[in-house]
Formats: sequence, structure tokens, C-alpha cells
Amino acid sequence: MKPLAILLALLLLFGACSNQSKNKSDEKLIADSSATTESESDTVAIDRYVKEIKSKIPRLNYKRSLQYNLGDYTFDISTYFDNDNKQIALIEDGHRGEYGYRRLSVYYKNEHPVFAEVNEKAAMGSNNQYTEAKVYFKPNLKVIKALERKSLIENNIQDIPFTPFVPDTLGYVEKASFFKRVIDQTGEFDLPFEEIKKIDSREYLILGKNDPNSYHVKLLILAPDSTIKKLKANQAAFKGKKLGLTWDYENSKGYESLVYKSGQIHY
Repeated sequence: MKPLAILLALLLLFGACSNQSKNKSDEKLIADSSATTESESDTVAIDRYVKEIKSKIPRLNYKRSLQYNLGDYTFDISTYFDNDNKQIALIEDGHRGEYGYRRLSVYYKNEHPVFAEVNEKAAMGSNNQYTEAKVYFKPNLKVIKALERKSLIENNIQDIPFTPFVPDTLGYVEKASFFKRVIDQTGEFDLPFEEIKKIDSREYLILGKNDPNSYHVKLLILAPDSTIKKLKANQAAFKGKKLGLTWDYENSKGYESLVYKSGQIHY
């Protein structure tokens, strides 16, 4: 009877293990299903929130940076604030002439990024590649969902379904610091006077350094004031000097220009 008792015990143990394994499997399926449901709920809520922010952007207070260029890439950054002066959106607009463009939009809730999207055109040899991507975040920058789609034809991209991808969020802290330096004109974006230059019969005030890795800023001069006249009279003497400037963006004949308004030389 003893061997039979052992056999019965083993059978009971096997059954218990099988049931335990089945229970764990069932628990995992339930957990995965719950996580998926929660994820979908989060993304729907974020989509609704972002849609609301986008509808408000034309009426929000905002701060726009100077337009910087490095090599063939030109960009500027706009940051938007709610009524409590908390940042709720940041948009980076960049382009490489007619060959490419990039718009990165980041939306914030309680000053934490919850959604980012990219629209980009990049030259791929003799062709162009158009990319749209969107990433949903939890407040701790944990990615909830990341989707993208690509096409060689701009008009076809709306017909292409989004597919999952793995975004790089490791560099976000440095990118956030980069954005702040751009807006505040600090670090590599604290640029001195370089020259006044005529381009296609128009005069521009150029900020930058005599360095291939330096960013540059080009401001259109529409109304030369005493500061501009002083700089023009002896450009070599003032090269490298810091300027206190006021400026604005103006549209003329369908083109937007960064326009010099007034300035002071910091001796």
C-alpha cells in the first residue's frame, strides 16, 4: 500500500502544480488584459487632452526663440503657457531649405510631458522619406505607447497605418536642457555680434562666432538706428561684443523674417 500511497501523493502534487501553473497563466492573462485596457484608457485620455490644448494654442501666451542655424539646418522653438504660467506645450520647427523639415511638438500636464509627436521630411538619396511618430508618456517618462508610420510619398502617409516602435527617451533630460538654453539664449546660444551683411540687397545683423560649430542668427534690418550705424562704422572693433536686442517675427509677401527692432552694445 505504501507505493500506492506515494503514487497517489505524486499524482495529487502534479495536479496541484498543474492547477497552480494554470492559475498563474490565467493571472498573467488577466494582468496583461488589464494593462492593455489601462493603456488604451490612458492614450484616449491623453488624445482628448492634447486635442484641447491644440485648440487653445492660438490664444495662449507664448515665448518664441530667435531663429538659429548651424550648417544647412535652421530652427526655432516656441513654448506655450496656461493661465497659471505653467508650460503646456513646446514646438520645435526646423528645416533644411526645401530638402527637409522637422516639427517636434511636446505637450505637458502638470509640467510633465505626456505626449510628443514628430512630422518629418528627410532626403533619402534621390527620394524623400516622410515620417510621422507619436509617443504617449506617463508622468515619470515611462512610455505607454509609441507609434510611427513612413512613406516615400507625402500624400500617401495618411493611408498608412501606425506601427509600434521603441523610442529613445534616454536623452530627454539633455534635450529639455537644450530647449531651455535656446529659449533663454544661454550657453552656446548666447551669441555676440559678428557682422552686418548685405544679402540680395537687404541688410542683416549677424550674431555668431568665427567657428564652424557655432550657431548663427540672422536678423533683417528694416530701419537702421544709432546702434546699427555705430556697428557699421567699425565692425571689426565691435566683433565679439554682446548686444542687448529687441526683435520680432514679421511676415512679408508670404515669407516670415526675424526682424531687428532695437539694440544696445554691451561694452
